[in-house]
Amino acid sequence: MGRRVLRAGIVAAAVAMGCIAAAACGSDGSGGGTIVPDATTEDVAPDRFVPIDSGGGDDADTSDASDASDAGDASNDAPSEGGPYDTLATGLTDPYGVALDDAYVYVTVYGDKTVRRIPKAGGTATPIGSSTSLYWGIAVANGVVYWATQGNVARVLVDGGSAGLPLGSGTQVTGVAIDDTTVYFSNYTGQGVYSTLLDGGAGAQWDTMSTTFRVVVDATHVYFGEGNTVRFAPKNVSTATLLTTGTSFVDGIAVDATNVYFTDRTAGIVYRADKTTPGAATIVTQGWNMPSGIVVDGAYLYFTEYVSTSPGGRIVKVRADGAGSPVIVAGGQIGPFTIAVDATHVYWPTYENAGTVRRAVK
Repeated sequence: MGRRVLRAGIVAAAVAMGCIAAAACGSDGSGGGTIVPDATTEDVAPDRFVPIDSGGGDDADTSDASDASDAGDASNDAPSEGGPYDTLATGLTDPYGVALDDAYVYVTVYGDKTVRRIPKAGGTATPIGSSTSLYWGIAVANGVVYWATQGNVARVLVDGGSAGLPLGSGTQVTGVAIDDTTVYFSNYTGQGVYSTLLDGGAGAQWDTMSTTFRVVVDATHVYFGEGNTVRFAPKNVSTATLLTTGTSFVDGIAVDATNVYFTDRTAGIVYRADKTTPGAATIVTQGWNMPSGIVVDGAYLYFTEYVSTSPGGRIVKVRADGAGSPVIVAGGQIGPFTIAVDATHVYWPTYENAGTVRRAVK
């Protein structure tokens, strides 16, 4: 069963669980890498959903997708709104999550269940790993790529070599975060956030009452959305504290030295809250169409509008303190869900052209 067909039912369940919480508050032969054992439950991706009241329809058929190894055209497209952007790779059959190192863009590709590496300037999307299921969670650190699968966190060296057995255990792992010693992951259907040491040792577990999509960490704490709330905990303490509450449903989350930032996709709001002191969240910007993935980069936030039907969503830049006017980095993007930045560019995957990865100057 296709992932996109199931999104409306999934969001209904997710929002319902959020309301309950509020009331209570090696490769497959295509390039080397790691193979994850078959999942024990149906491979149903729990996100990139279209809210029931969004008016969104079925996504375009991608059955005629071109070879996923085809290079991007490396030319500036002409968006209907926003500035120019580069297409780095096309024909990826539904790229999902995105992460960066100094030289490459790494994406999880839902269609063929591969992890691919693309030069930052554009080029061949080389398979470096695969698994029997995967979602949007992906991180890269110290020459190793980690990604979310149906039951654990898989890993592979950035060149496709073996990095060891998968880490952790869950029923539907979605978000992934990394520090020097530990991998942290959200467990969508298991309703919890977990950690496992990179050497395979036991970590911590933070139980949740509702759906958890993504997780981020700083030097001392772990942060995650739970239904319409944001919670945090010391990394070595398995008790999470309510930090703040959104309006409807927390999706993307990011953190800097002083604040946590999060998107409320249903309400169309981007929030900011002090990351160590529980209290009310401050609206950074609002009135957006399904804000989803978010990153913080110095004084600015970048976020996606996850709109999967024409005319598409936008990649947006806004000051983290809410001052000034938002800037549309790129418009007319079909289904941008995750986002990443480096020193010069912002990167995101879309549904277009059977699955495309793009970048634009910040």
